[in-house]
Amino acid sequence: MISNVALPLLLAGIASAADQTVLSFAFPGDGYYTVVPTSGISGSLVGVEGGRTTVAYTCPEAATAFDDYESKVGVLCPFSTNIPQTVTYGDDYYGISTSTVVSAITVAAVEDCEITATPASGVSASVTASPTCTFSFDGQYADELVALLTCADPSIVGDNPDDPNTTSYLGCISSATATPTDVMTTTWDPKNVWYWSVTVTASASGASLPAETGASASASSSGSSSGAAAGNAVSRLAVAGVVGLAGVVLAL
Repeated sequence: MISNVALPLLLAGIASAADQTVLSFAFPGDGYYTVVPTSGISGSLVGVEGGRTTVAYTCPEAATAFDDYESKVGVLCPFSTNIPQTVTYGDDYYGISTSTVVSAITVAAVEDCEITATPASGVSASVTASPTCTFSFDGQYADELVALLTCADPSIVGDNPDDPNTTSYLGCISSATATPTDVMTTTWDPKNVWYWSVTVTASASGASLPAETGASASASSSGSSSGAAAGNAVSRLAVAGVVGLAGVVLAL
């Protein structure tokens, strides 16, 4: 994942330990990968505008393999290069700009989600409606990537990203590329929504910490949450990697 804001973590205004605040926001997932950190995620407040808060955070480490998201690396942490991540959230909204490289192919997208949730316990959330997310892809292979990731849905390839139904997958890709598009819309299961927390240690000039924003976020005193959860679209990238994303893309 690549942030469009590279400087927030260098901004002045470091808060003292006693004044640190933990901001939490809801995010949807695919229910396969299972790590949400209980500590170690810190960052800065970029700004608050129109009821939406933007934060930039850094993870303790990046994933070097997809299995890392199953055991030790948080699902909203980057792949390959551990650079700051930027998330915008608000009432009924979650958004992030993502970029990673899989099998020498760059996967870049802006994700915008309609999501309504309230905290339950730890990192879990209470959700009644299925979150809907739109991914807008960019780059040389944007259309092909939409087909690849759309067809990696469990309803097509099965529930195990490590052993997908490649026949169904390739058949779906053939149909999807007949009507190319660079936008993918996905609806997640409402049980696959959790809360990600960032300890704010700095703020951009003029930015102030938001008040609690009800359904989509919460603010609390310094501390850590507990429990584990599942990731967002990581398993779809894993499917593409297993099948051989680069070879499939270049053959289209």
